[in-house]
Amino acid sequence: MGYLRFIIENWRFLAFGLSLMFFSNFGQTIFIGVFSEPIRETFDISHGAYGERYMIATLASALLLTWAGRMIDRVDLRVFAAFVCAGVAGACFLMSAASTLFLLTVALFALRFTGQGLMGHTAFTSMARYFEKGRGKAISIAALGFSAGSAVFPALGTALLAAMTWPEAWNRLGIAAAILLVPLMLWLLKGHSARHQAWLDRTLAEREPRQLPDADAPGPPEQRQWTRGEMLRDWRFYLLAPAVVAPPFIITGLFFHQGFVAESKGWTKEWFAAGFVAFSIAGSVASLTCGGLIDRWGARRMMHLFLLPVVLSMAVLALWSHPASTAVFLALAGVNMGAAAPTLGSIWPELYGVLHLGSIRALTSALMVVSTALAPPIFGFLIDAGWSAAHLAWGSCAYAFLGVGMIAVALRRAG
Repeated sequence: MGYLRFIIENWRFLAFGLSLMFFSNFGQTIFIGVFSEPIRETFDISHGAYGERYMIATLASALLLTWAGRMIDRVDLRVFAAFVCAGVAGACFLMSAASTLFLLTVALFALRFTGQGLMGHTAFTSMARYFEKGRGKAISIAALGFSAGSAVFPALGTALLAAMTWPEAWNRLGIAAAILLVPLMLWLLKGHSARHQAWLDRTLAEREPRQLPDADAPGPPEQRQWTRGEMLRDWRFYLLAPAVVAPPFIITGLFFHQGFVAESKGWTKEWFAAGFVAFSIAGSVASLTCGGLIDRWGARRMMHLFLLPVVLSMAVLALWSHPASTAVFLALAGVNMGAAAPTLGSIWPELYGVLHLGSIRALTSALMVVSTALAPPIFGFLIDAGWSAAHLAWGSCAYAFLGVGMIAVALRRAG
């Protein structure tokens, strides 16, 4: 089934997944980073101190998500989605009322947990669960919501800050979220009872005993199915892991301190926010293109190219200060972020099999979350120590280039 027919037949539920990913930008660094400078000025804290608060909030969010995320298996999707959306609205109101550093940290945690964490989790889990056929298409379409949001939300935040203070801006966002999100999600989930019952019927049918195939029948050789413990004893993993977390670490660090980056390069905040349109478009194109290339060439070949866009993006940021370079820098970063989901989603099963994939991906996902938590304070302390945006870019470029070599060594004899 082609994309057009698939969308026509399932438009309402696909719109549910896409909308969740779009509004997950409430809790994404790409949006929260727009408010970094006025928040620091209000509380009179350094880049590093603010980054520490963000790190604490992100790590706490990741820890709680491992428990709360399981509830989607036990609670009706409509109830779960309504809870998540109400939580996002509440997090916005908490941000508007944050009068102390403690309350600010709690508000950041709430935004990261409900927006970046639970909204994305709900979108991808529901698409994967209820689309037995067309699962890849459904996830790809939902993922486009994040790309669209990354173009809209930074510009929205910049516009709000031009008209009002940051607490007033978050108050308006909370009002909009409270009025819009829950009714929209419940409307898009109309008829979900029938969908859920059909899924239950399929699940029960699959649990019935099946006749085993003839053991002597010819077929392709079986792939080794690694456990997580076996993977942790594989030297390749320790070369791939630092390379895999390089893009989220680098891009989160720069986006969180985007106000400093713009000022250091002589760009206006409005121009920097407009550049996220290029980030969004490039990410969408890269995601759809990369999926097809992986089906043709395999994830191992694509991994060799995985970090090159980041290397080029950091080189552009380091070498040029012309306003037009903003779009180039962000577009190259978008290419990497767009290609990351299909590439990293495919490399682990290619290397380690699918039998223990959930356990393996839980570990690799945790590593990426930790990297995004560490990036804001590390970049902040470097800024406090006198590093310019060019210095940050050159350091990031060196890290990403080292990652290219690590990937090449790790996959040289992968098989």
